[in-house]
Amino acid sequence: MNRASLWLATLCVALIAADVFAQVSPEYRKWGSGAFQSLMMKQEKTDWASLKTDADAKAFIELFWARRDPTPDTEPNELRQQLEARTAEADKRYRSGRTPGSQTDRGLAYVLLGDPTDISKGVSRPGGFQRPITVETWIYRNQEAERVAGTKSFDIAFIFQDEKFAGEFELDGQSRQSFDSTALTIAKSVLKRPFLTAADLEPGAKPARTVPFRLIVVTDEAIAHDVLRRAQEGEDFSDLARKYSTIPSAKQGGYVGRIVFADLTDDFKVAMANKPPGTTVLIARNPQFAIVRLLSEAEAAAADAEMGKMK
Repeated sequence: MNRASLWLATLCVALIAADVFAQVSPEYRKWGSGAFQSLMMKQEKTDWASLKTDADAKAFIELFWARRDPTPDTEPNELRQQLEARTAEADKRYRSGRTPGSQTDRGLAYVLLGDPTDISKGVSRPGGFQRPITVETWIYRNQEAERVAGTKSFDIAFIFQDEKFAGEFELDGQSRQSFDSTALTIAKSVLKRPFLTAADLEPGAKPARTVPFRLIVVTDEAIAHDVLRRAQEGEDFSDLARKYSTIPSAKQGGYVGRIVFADLTDDFKVAMANKPPGTTVLIARNPQFAIVRLLSEAEAAAADAEMGKMK
């Protein structure tokens, strides 16, 4: 196929895809054009682009949020509530002409990251014959930085520029790269049940099997085996997690919640399959080592209650 034919074929495919998606109402097209698009996995983006009806779009959205529900065994979906509320607020704060606020760069940052600690405003003067540029810098510090990037050891800043002095603030080049990286990290962290399907959401569908457990992750093999031994000998697993675990769940004694068994990676499935509550196992994934404690229903209920008090 020559270059002209290849270009024509690509154009036809694009036009067909656009025509198919055009059948979806503007309400749903707007949903997929804002911040939520940044949370989609590659296949989800492909699926969204191929939707043909509003019913398909509605089903997609329900599955999208179900995969990201931090507490699937309870109502409501806290993440969905939080991000939909931020989207509505962003539409009010950052609207630019006919562009909804949640689809602007500042609106996108607000929906995904929340309010920054500080916002500084100023004017950049490049010099020469270049026009001055209005600049707005969003800075996340301490708890806000930890919420965004998982650590509060350093400040996180994003720079927005309004080159036309028209209120159209856009991320500068370096900030856009940093933001895209941050958004990808968030997208992966909020995806709780990646293998959930539409069939799982149908009325009468058999509930997915979940496994409640506590988890300790360390990077030293000797420490991993020592922690495993101490846990198996009866030492309090929660205390061990708070002392040794290197991941955020250490704060809640290593409790990670009730995880759908089908969503676990293969090494976790093999290690945990057919194991009774109270079992403690070691999973080696160099350079990290995971010590897992399977919980009984009573232990999980107590851990859930403890988590509720921490919110």
